[in-house]
Amino acid sequence: MPAQVWFFDAKQWTLTSPDGRRVSLSSAEYGLLTVLAATPGQPVERAALFQALGRDASGPDDRSIDLLISRLRRKFESSDFALPVKSVRGIGYVFPEPVIMIERPCVPERK
Repeated sequence: MPAQVWFFDAKQWTLTSPDGRRVSLSSAEYGLLTVLAATPGQPVERAALFQALGRDASGPDDRSIDLLISRLRRKFESSDFALPVKSVRGIGYVFPEPVIMIERPCVPERK
C-alpha cells in the first residue's frame, strides 16, 4: 500500500489527513507536530518532544506526551485515515508517513 501524504499547515495551525479531514491544533499539539513533521520516518526522542513543548519531563513516568498523542489520534477518529504517529519503544515517537509542511510566510524585517 503506498504511503499517504499528510499536510501540516504551520500558518493555519492545522493538520490535514489524506482524505481532506482538517483539524485545528492546540499550541501543545502544534509544537509536537512541528518536530515530528520536520523529520518524517525518523524517530524523535521524548526529550526533544518535551523541549518542543517548552518544558522538561517531570520524570520517567511523565505520560503527558502520550496523552497529547492520544488526543491527536482522537481528532482523526472520523477520518478514513488514523493519525499514523507511532511509538518507538525506548526512544519516543515517529511520524512514518510523508508530511508536507506548509511554512509560515516570510515576514519582512522592520527597519
